[in-house]
Amino acid sequence: MAGCGPRGKLARHAPIIFSLIEQASGHEQTSPDSPTSMGRVVRFVGIDNPLTGRRLFRDPAVGVHFARVGGLATRLHPMLLCTLVVVLVALVEFVAARIFDPPGPLERLVTSTTLVPGRTGLHWSDFVTAPVMLGIIAFGVLAAQRSTAAMLCDGVRIGLRESIRYAAKRWLSSFAALLVSPVVLVLILWLLSLFGGWLGSGSGWLLVLTGPVWIIAAMVAAVLLVVWPLANPLILPSVACNDADAPDAWARAHAYAVAKPAHLLWYRLVTLVPAVALGVLAFACARAATWILDMTIWSELPVDSAVSGIASLWNTIPFLLASGVGLSGLSASSVATYMLIRQRVDGQHSAELWWPRDEK
Repeated sequence: MAGCGPRGKLARHAPIIFSLIEQASGHEQTSPDSPTSMGRVVRFVGIDNPLTGRRLFRDPAVGVHFARVGGLATRLHPMLLCTLVVVLVALVEFVAARIFDPPGPLERLVTSTTLVPGRTGLHWSDFVTAPVMLGIIAFGVLAAQRSTAAMLCDGVRIGLRESIRYAAKRWLSSFAALLVSPVVLVLILWLLSLFGGWLGSGSGWLLVLTGPVWIIAAMVAAVLLVVWPLANPLILPSVACNDADAPDAWARAHAYAVAKPAHLLWYRLVTLVPAVALGVLAFACARAATWILDMTIWSELPVDSAVSGIASLWNTIPFLLASGVGLSGLSASSVATYMLIRQRVDGQHSAELWWPRDEK
């Protein structure tokens, strides 16, 4: 019978494929309950897939967000904002490494977690540069996530100026919410180290009197360390989507992580797939671009000349741009994950977004 083979089946469902591309590129409003094109897209990406007959996502909203993360991450405003964040953070890292004792704070963080001899521990300058970097990330990523959330939920394109204006209003809330867990962890670890110094000086009676207090403090720090990787990506989306203040954003993110950790991990994994694929593609393009430059223009430069150093500086630009694209993908993934886990825990629709009266 005509049309029963693979080609006929693919041709019969070609409108579904084009509808999926349209949804992923952000040209149509997203609604998981749409009986028309959106319903076909949801079925194509996993609900009663007409090509395979299998089910991947039981929740239609998961299929919707999976299909749209990549397209939302490649929109101009989020990519521009995230690239600017990467450039400014790299600039702070470079300046801090030149002014204070090298390496910079980010490199010191990586080397301290890998326990490289001679480069472990915090430097006093980290308490100056780390909040500056965190403030840059809070502002830029919040603006990008506000733009992404508006497009993901209501299909509304808000301009760059509106995104920056919103981030400026809620920047302090997002910055304070991101600071809570690191400050508490550093404070607890500092107190435990100080207590260990007292014990080393021969004050063993302190262990008998205050031991339970420090055990509780260590347990709190351990819980924060476990929950923090799950909850931290939800803090900025809670501000961008629900206009939450600092205590509400922090409490919301950690409550979702504790209430449904398995669902949160699943949602995060699903939405990270297109984001990671986008980042890998961006870094592959950046590496190809630098390889072409090294094999052509830069190959004629002297190795030890100042011009060669400038050329290596130019080679970092493609990787900064690729990092901005990757950060945009992670930002869109965090917004999609927040929408899904919010619907699972609170029952709030995954396409519901807070709007001020004079903005929408």
